[in-house]
Amino acid sequence: MPNHPEIKELSPRDPLFRQLTEDIELARMALSQTGRQRPALVLYRYQPRSTDSVFGFSSHFSLPYDTVASLNRVESSVTEMGTGTILVPNQPGLFVPETPRSELERMMAGVSEAQRVGGERVLIAGEDDSIEAFWFFPGELFTSIERSFFLRIVFRYPPCRRPDDLVLRHPAQSYHGPGPLSRGSRSRGS
Repeated sequence: MPNHPEIKELSPRDPLFRQLTEDIELARMALSQTGRQRPALVLYRYQPRSTDSVFGFSSHFSLPYDTVASLNRVESSVTEMGTGTILVPNQPGLFVPETPRSELERMMAGVSEAQRVGGERVLIAGEDDSIEAFWFFPGELFTSIERSFFLRIVFRYPPCRRPDDLVLRHPAQSYHGPGPLSRGSRSRGS
């Protein structure tokens, strides 16, 4: 990753951090205006601290977490960023690897083939000097299913005290619910 400019500090005191945030703002304006040319894609690198998270980076750079996560192959919101170098692009969008490794990346690749258009193929050098191919989709975000998978949102029924708790009853029947009676309800024994 020696070719990517390195941000030393997540602060406006760092000239590269300032440049990156200005580039992101210009890219956002270009994406919002039809026909306006967006800037060339530039990747910056940053050495995270052990306490850094994908959400923290996203807020520092005013980028969607989808962008930071997809570029750095972060599988879920609970995945630690680690101590390796991360890449930060100068514009929002989704990075879909040509060779998916995780379930999330396979989902993204499937959607990309079916729905996402306007992608740009980019080659990215890894820390070990390997080259990986990605498709970059400017301005794109995770689909709702990809987002749910990334955030590890699990839908569950509420816990029940008894199987009868889920049975709907006619109001004339006695109350068998799990909690205390509200004002105006029938008493438990009626």
